[in-house]
Amino acid sequence: MTTTTKSTSRDDLYDQVWSTPISKLAREYGVSDVGLAKACKRHKIPRPPRGHWAQLRHGKPVTQVPLPSCDDPLLQTIQFENAGKGSTKAIIRDEDIRRFSDQRDEKKARVVVADRLSSPHPLVAATKRKLECTKPGANGIIAVASSRTLRVSVSRKSIGRATCILDAIIKHWEHLGGTVSTRGRTYDGEHEMALGIGNDEVGVTIIEKAVMKGGTSSRKQYYSRSATPTHPSGKFVLAIHGAYGDGIRSTWSDGKRQKLEEVLDSFVEGVIRHIDFNKQRRLDDECESRQEKRARERQAAISLLEKEEQSRRKSLMDDVNRFDSAEKIRRFLRVLEANRVGEIEATDDGITHKQWFAWAYWHADAMDPTVEHDHSPLDDGSLEPTVLDVESLDLTSSTREVVSLLGVRDSDDLCDLTEKAVDNAHSRGSWGTWNEICRVLRGLGYYTSEPEY
Repeated sequence: MTTTTKSTSRDDLYDQVWSTPISKLAREYGVSDVGLAKACKRHKIPRPPRGHWAQLRHGKPVTQVPLPSCDDPLLQTIQFENAGKGSTKAIIRDEDIRRFSDQRDEKKARVVVADRLSSPHPLVAATKRKLECTKPGANGIIAVASSRTLRVSVSRKSIGRATCILDAIIKHWEHLGGTVSTRGRTYDGEHEMALGIGNDEVGVTIIEKAVMKGGTSSRKQYYSRSATPTHPSGKFVLAIHGAYGDGIRSTWSDGKRQKLEEVLDSFVEGVIRHIDFNKQRRLDDECESRQEKRARERQAAISLLEKEEQSRRKSLMDDVNRFDSAEKIRRFLRVLEANRVGEIEATDDGITHKQWFAWAYWHADAMDPTVEHDHSPLDDGSLEPTVLDVESLDLTSSTREVVSLLGVRDSDDLCDLTEKAVDNAHSRGSWGTWNEICRVLRGLGYYTSEPEY
């Protein structure tokens, strides 16, 4: 099958689109109206709106949309290939994949299928053995798919032809520098052949169509629930899976006059284009993931700064309020002193007014964030922690053993212990021991955090 390619520039196609109706221009390039419209959309070329040519014929004024600027060099040239099929050639955007495709053209490499299988690729050999020892289904089709074989569904009579086609594809692909492997399909768990370039790949399967008893079924009959295919047709379908290229062909098959072997070069081109499309989509997905990650990190940093700012503002306002409260207390005390209230000898709780005023001024200083302060003048030291040597501590036998191992000499040493140190010294679990130590220290007047129950 010969392939023809026509090329034009973006500027020239823009001029042609606005001077010739799409339907006529599409025939010149050998593509369908839809194919030409897609090419214009892909290359950012505006097209005349509906009714444009009718208005021109009747002498009515029309507006031509100017060609927008485009800096992408890959969009400056449009290529139309195999116009008879109504498809536009996809532009290969990735540099590595474009080199892979160009070297195929330079080598003039073509897929040649041998009449008989000779020195097959290991995957093909394993697939052939598996097909030959597997029983066919009710429709006469043998289906194999595993991590060691290719995904093939053919009749016993077609095993030789199918394996020759697959062997030719694999050897051609590896000759170009591509990779061949098997991979699991995510949607059905089955394995299939994977053709790859670098880190990107697409899956490939070959199947033999089954037809209804009595002849070839229509597409509607074939897929209807009441119609069950009963025997092989001898016609193959070669399909690319995991390929989502926009408008790129993904199936090749035997026709009335055309054999699958004759279109394998087109199939290889389709694989290359799908891999290019998938790579661009993967890179775009990775780009979007990086964008989202940076946006999340940025938002998290902003949120942290806002939280810190709110904390600073709250701390500031707390200090301001404490300062205002301290000043109010001082003004109140000065009013009391001016009214000679302090001449009363004692308050109801047994302290003199002189002591009370000293305590009140101390309390104001304690509230004031701008003033350093000592202990309350009413603090007689009775609430200071009681320091006892280790022998005087009221401890259970197991806890006494632990503190002895840790070299504790008195209650101050006991207060310096950490839960981790106690845990390391205890052979049967430290929670009860740590709880007891905290309880003893609180009883002696030491401050400890409450143990977590």
